[in-house]
Amino acid sequence: MSSDGVAGSSRGESGILSRLRAVSTGVAGQATIFSVSSGAVSIAGAVSKVFLGGLLSLAGFGAFAFAVSLQVFAGMLFEFGLFLPVARAAARTEGIGRRELIGAALALYVPVGLLFSVTLFTLSFFVDDVFNVRAGEALRIAAPLGMVYPFTLIALKLAEGTRRLNLYSGTSLLGQFVFVAFLAIAIVTPFEVSPATALLARSAGLATGALILVTRLRPVFRHVRRHVAQFATDARAWGFQVYVGRVLSIGTYNMDVLMLGALTDAKTVGLYVLAGAIASIVGLPLSGAASALFPRMVASRGLRRRWIALGCATSGFGVIAAWVLAGPFLDAVFSPGYHAAARYVLPLAIAEAIRGVTGLFNSYLAAQARGRDLRNAGAVLTVSNLILNLALIPSYGATGAAWASVVALIANLAAHVHGYRRSMAALPST
Repeated sequence: MSSDGVAGSSRGESGILSRLRAVSTGVAGQATIFSVSSGAVSIAGAVSKVFLGGLLSLAGFGAFAFAVSLQVFAGMLFEFGLFLPVARAAARTEGIGRRELIGAALALYVPVGLLFSVTLFTLSFFVDDVFNVRAGEALRIAAPLGMVYPFTLIALKLAEGTRRLNLYSGTSLLGQFVFVAFLAIAIVTPFEVSPATALLARSAGLATGALILVTRLRPVFRHVRRHVAQFATDARAWGFQVYVGRVLSIGTYNMDVLMLGALTDAKTVGLYVLAGAIASIVGLPLSGAASALFPRMVASRGLRRRWIALGCATSGFGVIAAWVLAGPFLDAVFSPGYHAAARYVLPLAIAEAIRGVTGLFNSYLAAQARGRDLRNAGAVLTVSNLILNLALIPSYGATGAAWASVVALIANLAAHVHGYRRSMAALPST
């Protein structure tokens, strides 16, 4: 009984572990893990903002928030259309070949990351003169570690292509926890936190998660030149068009913070960023689903209607929850000066819901290498968002920026749907 029982128990435990592993690496499992982990990252981000609210003045908090937004925005520009082809190739490759692709992508990223750090350091000497915040010193100090910001997007693409979204989620959460731990220590010690030290600590946290992710992906640095040459070929053929569309879409959507920094003040920027952090939770389930479905979309012949319907229902519930709970949450964890952020949550939550639904179409078009359609959709968002922001921010401030995002994202969704229909019409009949 003992030997058979032990063997049976081992087989049973092995079967359970296998089933758990299958669930965690499946589409639903990865989407759930991504959403839950991203939600935890958002919660940790909210905690860090609570800590920063006590450690910095409101103007200092606004300077920190502006610097982070600038790094994220600039980081989007440094992908150049080279790394989405990596994700698409990895989704169609297994074993050692996939690890070679990862190794080549990492080798290619090194000069890209260094260029980003140099650019960030150079920009730091001009931001204080252009924007109504004092973030130049913080950007200069954090510039060496700033190279991690472009990598966050590239890491997500690698995780999508290799079906390791759960690993990306875990390391992202770890990076945020490192930052929160630093702030917690600063609260109970005499250490004085400035926007510069806070920005440096956040970059260090992201770098910690990135290093663990790279280690776990087990890259192989073999045939690097051959793979990089193929990445460049794919980028010229369609990757750069996808890149332009993504920069126009995501970059323009995040440009509202920079425009607020130029047209308002640091306090308004801080409140707007805080409201955006609360609203961002609305889009997490659909973001997770779009990322988890990417490998399947490479070989798919369209989106299933139930994915879109479920996404709309989930996002609608999230909008209501964010709107109702934002005020009590802000009152419970922040000082009274931060309550004004609640007025921006509803439009920003609606914007996140629209962006989440759009993400499904965007991921499908990217998986199908529909660069021209993504570029056109990005152009629609850019033109509409810039016009609306310039028209509304001077008169209505952050409220105008929030509603400008809603209208612009509706136009962007319409452009994505048009591109999706074009892609379906182009499919060969079976």
